[in-house]
Amino acid sequence: NWDHAFLVFEEDANALAAVQMVEPTKYFVMPWNPTAENMARYLLEVVAPNVLGDLGVVARRVAVWETDEACAVAIRGGDLAAAPQLAEAVCVDSRS
Repeated sequence: NWDHAFLVFEEDANALAAVQMVEPTKYFVMPWNPTAENMARYLLEVVAPNVLGDLGVVARRVAVWETDEACAVAIRGGDLAAAPQLAEAVCVDSRS
């Protein structure tokens, strides 16, 4: 899970170099820019089906709050197959 971890875009060499200098550390290398909008969409389209699938529950909406007053919302719409697919993140955890 993303709790207590850095989320770093795989194309951000400076951020990757900085986070790799810290030991111990936990970070996720994201194949997409980890904006609140992309995180909400990833939670809705990738995480929710994996977590809720066996329960017969379908998530329709996910909000990721950036501040007390602003959030990004992903809403399950029509044909998800037509939307570009989000690739999986890679977790690196050097904590003991």
